[in-house]
Amino acid sequence: MRYLKKIFIVLLIGIGLIVFRMLAFEFFQVKQFSMEETYSDGSIVVVNKLAYGIRFPMRIGDIPFAEAVAFMFGKADRIHDISWEYRRIPGFAGIKQGDVVVFDHPAPWSREKLVKRCVALPGDTIAIINNRRYVGGKEEAEPFSVKFSYCVYTHEKELLEDSLNQYGIVARDHLWQSNGAHHYAMTSGTAKAFRNCTLVDSVVMDNFQIGAPGPQLFPHNRQYTRENYGPLLVPAKGMTVSLDSSNVILYKDVITRYEGNTLEVENDKILINGKASKNYTFHLDYFFLVGDNRYHSMDSRYWGFVPEFSIIGKVGPVIYTGRRN
Repeated sequence: MRYLKKIFIVLLIGIGLIVFRMLAFEFFQVKQFSMEETYSDGSIVVVNKLAYGIRFPMRIGDIPFAEAVAFMFGKADRIHDISWEYRRIPGFAGIKQGDVVVFDHPAPWSREKLVKRCVALPGDTIAIINNRRYVGGKEEAEPFSVKFSYCVYTHEKELLEDSLNQYGIVARDHLWQSNGAHHYAMTSGTAKAFRNCTLVDSVVMDNFQIGAPGPQLFPHNRQYTRENYGPLLVPAKGMTVSLDSSNVILYKDVITRYEGNTLEVENDKILINGKASKNYTFHLDYFFLVGDNRYHSMDSRYWGFVPEFSIIGKVGPVIYTGRRN
């Protein structure tokens, strides 16, 4: 009897810890370089799931160890398609601009969790003009940790690794080389210091205008660049927008993938759930999330708005700081 009591207590504690991790707080290991100057690769942080409200599990993978248990019993293939409706208990605070959050990757095929900074809220209009970020027409100061692309002109054929390391610049910060110049990702503070390097002639922030060659950014028909982007209106719950052939690509994923409708364009006529529509009212809030390491980050600039149901929690204290190699 005493033995069974001990087993019961252990099981109870185990279940309590699982529920605590699932709904309240969780350790999260940063596995990308997209927030490098803020959180190094390998850093372990606390994710506060209470801050924005408890999100109940939406799939089996949201329940700690559930997939491992299913695998042990040979049921792993049967559980991947199991999902539940989005439900969240209101939190004690909403997401604020500048918050760093952990969220589910928006791609339906991915189970990866990402960490990025919120740079625009539901209902905001965001634009990047000459590397400066504007929200609602007002310029917003960037954190000192944000890394931009700088063109480095030097009178040496190659910059010595020791010279780069002296300023905290590592191999992966080298983005590309063109016309004898090297392009590096660095913070404004690093760029200012690097101008004092005796091997360097000048350090100039890159500023490619709209239409310049580069990666395809969201939406993929506007030829935005990382230095000049938008403006884009971030969808908000209850907000109604007019739809036409020029802007429907902005909100197609929101309307179809995230809010469960069908959308077709026929002869400049927009059909939502088979009915001609000139307007659409959003049912969820969305966010624009970007990595501080702007040239080593896949984020909202590439795949668009992030729905509220993808948000897991707010990044809190750092438990372990990863090494920057």
